[in-house]
Amino acid sequence: MGATTLENSATSINASAESLSQSARALDLLSSEFADGRQAIATALTNRRYPTEPTESFHSMADKITNMSYEEGWFAKIGYTDENDGGIKEAIDYAYGLTKAWNPDGSMRLIFKNNTKLVFAPFVDTSKLFDASSIYEGCSALVAVPSLDFAKATNCHRLFMGCRNLLKVFPLNSGIITNFSFAFHGCSLLSSMVLDFSNVLNTAVIFQGCISLTHINISNLGKSTLTTYDFSSATVWGTGGDENRQSLIDSLITYSYDRASNGMATATITLSANTKALLTEEEIAQITNKGFTIS
Repeated sequence: MGATTLENSATSINASAESLSQSARALDLLSSEFADGRQAIATALTNRRYPTEPTESFHSMADKITNMSYEEGWFAKIGYTDENDGGIKEAIDYAYGLTKAWNPDGSMRLIFKNNTKLVFAPFVDTSKLFDASSIYEGCSALVAVPSLDFAKATNCHRLFMGCRNLLKVFPLNSGIITNFSFAFHGCSLLSSMVLDFSNVLNTAVIFQGCISLTHINISNLGKSTLTTYDFSSATVWGTGGDENRQSLIDSLITYSYDRASNGMATATITLSANTKALLTEEEIAQITNKGFTIS
């Protein structure tokens, strides 16, 4: 092989090497931009209440963008915009921000207490809490709370005390709770609730100030060793329609515990005059036969 041929081969090899080097730099740049792009999309979605990791697939991200667009679309369809939403979006974003500080081990249990800006309580993991007392106490602007899991909690003392704008409490997983004292004190707009009284030992002032509470559905009333249940502060329980009255019947008869058949001492249930007047003599007899006295 002549010198000229060798020189041409060397030139060709050098050109190929330079081309490969340029390709490698281009791939590095593309990879960097690709990673930055994924991170930017993930951050944008997370900031709009759709937690996203940059390692998620683009299909997953696309689904979240679709859902986000749908939700924002229905908000506009019912006549709201950022300018006239009455602060609803701001309240939702504020609640979402609080979830980032929540620690399910219970160390941040009182993060919401006396928070007068909280309107919509965010869903947080409460399944590990042993003490659920005062979590929302003093949240005077609170309107709605999602279903909460208190499977391990025994104490709900002052849980919603002072939540005067609270409209509804979704069913609580409350099977082992022993203390409901002052739990709903001052919830003047609250109209309905569902509770499990299987292990309740303290109901002191539980419904004081609940002047709108017409529907209370209690299961396992009388199953614990407690012998006095004072519901006299629920002055409108059972009033306002057949459904509300049925909640009274269900709580005291249908879903109450049969203390008499299980050899337990008679328990006294104190009702307001309005609520007691809704019961027929036959219904009072049924309640009595299960081991209760109505006063």
